[in-house]
Amino acid sequence: MASAEGATLEDVDGNRYLDFAGGIGCLNVGHRSPRVMSALREQLEKHLHLCFAVTPYESYIALAEKLNALTPGKGTKEKPSSSTLARKRWRMPSKSRALTPSAQR
Repeated sequence: MASAEGATLEDVDGNRYLDFAGGIGCLNVGHRSPRVMSALREQLEKHLHLCFAVTPYESYIALAEKLNALTPGKGTKEKPSSSTLARKRWRMPSKSRALTPSAQR
């Protein structure tokens, strides 16, 4: 492919195709979405990628705070934590190291 825009791909011979197999980075918004391209340029002016565990940065913390506000606490009967759900799915005791999917039991 020579280029892509929205849901359209163009090969080196100028043939145009509707992209039915878009990658994870463009499937929802299309290739080269103006909003995404603008956000990418803005981010590239700061840094491309950092490991949060080593070098925390503000936008990561802000996102974590928003997500925490949606699912506060460790979990309750009404809103179990992800680790509780995982233990139920894999039938794991809290300290088990072996994973056995419930479908295989």
